[in-house]
Amino acid sequence: MSGTLISTTAFVTLQHGGGGGELATAPAWIPAIALLPFLSFLIALGIGPSLPKRGAVVGIGATLGSLVLSIAAFLAVAGVTGPGGTSHRVIYEWVAPVGDSLGFHFGVLLDPLSALMLVIVSLVATLVHVFSLG
Repeated sequence: MSGTLISTTAFVTLQHGGGGGELATAPAWIPAIALLPFLSFLIALGIGPSLPKRGAVVGIGATLGSLVLSIAAFLAVAGVTGPGGTSHRVIYEWVAPVGDSLGFHFGVLLDPLSALMLVIVSLVATLVHVFSLG
């Protein structure tokens, strides 16, 4: 993973080969922040009507898990529980760079602003799920 980061949009990054600074590797559990609510959606869709409260507890648990992981990611980026700073993890290599050419890959770029947004969005989602129970 050498090269200079040119642009970042959502989970897709465009990277140019050649010199440049290296980013730290993000923890392997970072994608679970988005996957937990998606898995709870699949559970609620499949067997939700047969669960107590129609599967609401599964959704609350998943968003609460995302909130806990988001807080852990924020603390890691802030330097409280790790080296801190911006980190990057490649999840899928779509087009590998050859020499000095462009390469495309899907990954996670975690910086202080995105970590803070993860905490805010996960907190709001958790509160919406809890208060929607009534």
